[in-house]
Amino acid sequence: MEPDVLVIGGGISGITSALSLAESGLRVHIVEREADIGGHGAKLCCKATEVCRHCGACIVADKIERLRSNGNISVLTGTELRRLDGGGRDFQAHLVRCDTGEDLSLDVNAVIVATGFAPFDARNKPQFGYKQCADVVTGLDLEEQIRATGSVLCSDSRTPRTIAFIQCVGSRDVHIGNNYCSTVCCKYALRMAALLQSRIPDIAVTIFYMDMQVGGKGFHRFYESCREEMRFVRTIPVGVAANGSGTLEVRYEDVERGHLTKEPFDMVVLSVGMVPAPDTSELAQVLGVSVSRDGFFSAPDPFEANQTDIEGVFLAGSCHAPKDIEGSIAHAQAAAMRTISFLEKL
Repeated sequence: MEPDVLVIGGGISGITSALSLAESGLRVHIVEREADIGGHGAKLCCKATEVCRHCGACIVADKIERLRSNGNISVLTGTELRRLDGGGRDFQAHLVRCDTGEDLSLDVNAVIVATGFAPFDARNKPQFGYKQCADVVTGLDLEEQIRATGSVLCSDSRTPRTIAFIQCVGSRDVHIGNNYCSTVCCKYALRMAALLQSRIPDIAVTIFYMDMQVGGKGFHRFYESCREEMRFVRTIPVGVAANGSGTLEVRYEDVERGHLTKEPFDMVVLSVGMVPAPDTSELAQVLGVSVSRDGFFSAPDPFEANQTDIEGVFLAGSCHAPKDIEGSIAHAQAAAMRTISFLEKL
């Protein structure tokens, strides 16, 4: 009998781990609390312009298709883990259907936690006007609008001609306790801004930022090209409000002149950071594993980023720390490799 593995979470990390395990001949059970798999990655739009921008959106769709056709993988959507008994290489996973309350159980030999992240709730930074001003949106809102309609429009159906991106909303912010960098926001903002420029040729883009995280193969070159086409203002605005002319007023410190100023924009995009999924602490208690100071699942050994406190329970993707799609895939593949190595001792 081949071992069985439980994967908790059906986003890109869970899907990647499951595929790696299943294609190695193992049986995999994915448990996903939402009604469908794919997670946040399935909501992203392709940001290719005249060239591929390596945003990873197409990878998610491809992996979902591969997963659905793999006979070694079963998927339980609308389902949560309530209790995990046993240990070593003999776990009993007690599950519950979210809609009916039906109890299920699975005997598995290893567990991969891939519960992902939550976008920072921009309403917790009320000075930026999210949910107060119709044309203040988050980066994820904009992604979903483009994916659904193929276009970007203001709330009154106008095409925006001026757009501002505000970086580090919910990240690197000691006032709300999120001191860490979410690592992905700079990249997705620049890719989205370039996409908007390709679709709306006369749009004027302004990026308000602390500093730009532009690591990764070839990305610094893309960043330099963006600096030629976009306006970068090194400051974080103090507020956004609707003005009487139907546009938004962004207030910020003009560092060069040393005073506060205000500027109108048709649309403001908040580059929200990544925070732990809302049930992370509860699930950590169920599993018997630790969480970090920032609230993500913790790997006790910094050189073994997939390991947990419990033998046979592994971490994959952004449930461990903020990661983009590429980083989540790499971490999830490593989790699958650690799991296979663990099960080879059976």
